[in-house]
Amino acid sequence: MLDVDICNQALYRLGVVNPITSLDEDSTEAAILRSHYAPSRDALLSAFPWPWARRVVALARLAGEDHPVWRYAYAYPPLCLRILELFNAYAPERVDVLDCQAFLADEVRLTRQGEQGLPVNYEITSGTLGKRILTNLADARCTYIHRIEDPLLWSSLFQQALAARLASDVCLPVTGSDSRLGNLQELAQRAYYAAIGAEASETRESRRRRNRYVKARR
Repeated sequence: MLDVDICNQALYRLGVVNPITSLDEDSTEAAILRSHYAPSRDALLSAFPWPWARRVVALARLAGEDHPVWRYAYAYPPLCLRILELFNAYAPERVDVLDCQAFLADEVRLTRQGEQGLPVNYEITSGTLGKRILTNLADARCTYIHRIEDPLLWSSLFQQALAARLASDVCLPVTGSDSRLGNLQELAQRAYYAAIGAEASETRESRRRRNRYVKARR
């Protein structure tokens, strides 16, 4: 689906039978969706460590950014919606920390690991060059949620979850009533859990295949 298709799915859930042809068209529905679409998309992307939205990058150190507490300042990754973990070559990325099944079951927290297995403390602030990450970790890398704007790169269940979320987000301005809001929010929550459940299942199956492969090579 394209962004306009997702928006029309949201409108259908609200009982609006006439679809929009573009988010830029001159209509009340398009104007409302235009103002809500990106914030709703980014909020949903940020809510869960979707495997297809995760990126790993070596952070760019900022020169001349002295701080009384932190030793290093790094530029915030472009199009980053949420930092998941900081690490470096001495403390490899922890796969279990980003495990979808564990996240879904709420069995782990996103523990930040650093040198000698100690927690990596960091602070995100705004500096002269924009958003920055302050930490005592040298040569820092991070895993983060990337802002993916192309709907064709999302999973189909994520597309459905976004349509359901949009419907609840624009319910009042589109319909002028909040009588259906509670039901729409419940449906949005169900669609969200269906999407992350599918991701967790796929991750679990991928891990099983990898483990079988490793055992076969021994």
